[in-house]
Amino acid sequence: MFFLFYNRYLEGLGASAAQIGLYMGTMALGSVVVRPLVGTAVDKYGRKRLIYFGIILMIVSMAGYFLCRRLSWMILAVRALHGIGFGCYITGIFTVVADDAPMTRRAKVIGVFGLSGMSTYAVAPTVAEWIIARLGFQSLFAFGLVWLVAGLILSRGLKEQEPSGLEFP
Repeated sequence: MFFLFYNRYLEGLGASAAQIGLYMGTMALGSVVVRPLVGTAVDKYGRKRLIYFGIILMIVSMAGYFLCRRLSWMILAVRALHGIGFGCYITGIFTVVADDAPMTRRAKVIGVFGLSGMSTYAVAPTVAEWIIARLGFQSLFAFGLVWLVAGLILSRGLKEQEPSGLEFP
């Protein structure tokens, strides 16, 4: 929901189109910049550690959104942290899926898994619109925080292969 609605929150704070682009892009930048490091860390430290680390960073950033009630550098920091957490989580979880998928069906399994994540975009906007209209953005932040904590708890059940300890140049 944050991919789709945070720009409206920024508008409400009085952000210009350029500022909205900067704030929204900071999350994507954080996610992209961290991925090469995460790719090696997944093999060195383990998938679950990176998944936990990513979810915890997203929980911290989600809590940070409650403090971002005016335009400031803090929004950039929270958005970057959110992106770094997302980059860690998504890389780790897709690696778990790839590890567990049978070699002969790996592409299909990864595709279906990716589709399951993207399918939330069919429902989430309606839910977010309802929350924003009736309860406001702070409630949307709380809703996101609750789901991230639930994700952290549920991720404990993930089974993973041991870290390979591979080193990449």
